[in-house]
Amino acid sequence: EYLPVLPVSPTSHMLRTWFRNSQNIPLDIRVHGDIPREQVLNFESIVGVLFEYRNRWGMVSFHTDHLYSMNVVISAKCLTSLSMNSTPLRPRRPITIDFATCSGLRHLEIRNGVGLAICGRRPVHLENLDFLCLHVETDRDIPIFHQLLIASPNLRTLEIDIMAHGGLSSLVTGSALPLPFVTHLSIDAFIPKAIFELLGWFECPELTHFTFNALRTVNDLQITKNFMMCFEQFLTRSRRPRLSSLSLKLFPHFEHDWRTEARRLGSE
Repeated sequence: EYLPVLPVSPTSHMLRTWFRNSQNIPLDIRVHGDIPREQVLNFESIVGVLFEYRNRWGMVSFHTDHLYSMNVVISAKCLTSLSMNSTPLRPRRPITIDFATCSGLRHLEIRNGVGLAICGRRPVHLENLDFLCLHVETDRDIPIFHQLLIASPNLRTLEIDIMAHGGLSSLVTGSALPLPFVTHLSIDAFIPKAIFELLGWFECPELTHFTFNALRTVNDLQITKNFMMCFEQFLTRSRRPRLSSLSLKLFPHFEHDWRTEARRLGSE
């Protein structure tokens, strides 16, 4: 069953009947867009039905401000792709995934306004996961982020958005973290310390696409110099991967032109 854009007109009863008649076929669901205020209650009841049948989810994408507000456990054996994005306003929507059951997951995308937790057998093994996008919004997200990285040896695309203020020193160890198959790495960071720690930790010998996006303006021009130095060390540790795409939006400075400084550092 495929819902390209779910309308708000069907009743919950109609939806349940539809799902029951489809027997055990995996459900591919896509719910994107803003909902008019007068239709929010009806829409939330429909989303509630979709979550009732989460044990049959296959490829699922929710990008809407009105996600199911209760904490639910997702344990669908047929789940291969899960993408969730809600409003960044608090409180976040809690989602718990039993990765022992969802072992076939290949695509995991947890963005704004969604708090991820892990349950089930430990340690977690996600050998099929090749795409991971995770927003680290609070310090409580850091252990989850760490577990998913360690558990996913075959990642090819890694996208990270770090808003946590505490940095990542609690998970970054003295030795490098090999990401042997990652070809696409994208990092958005609010705190300079976070990007320095990640670049000092990751090792990506197959990297072809790298994107960094700074999310704040800073006072100290030394931060730009430190970034360029960490990036150079990251490339050296990754055995000089053959980058074909490089996009750097460095931390803008209140007084100095960081672009001139970056060009000077790049020529040294």
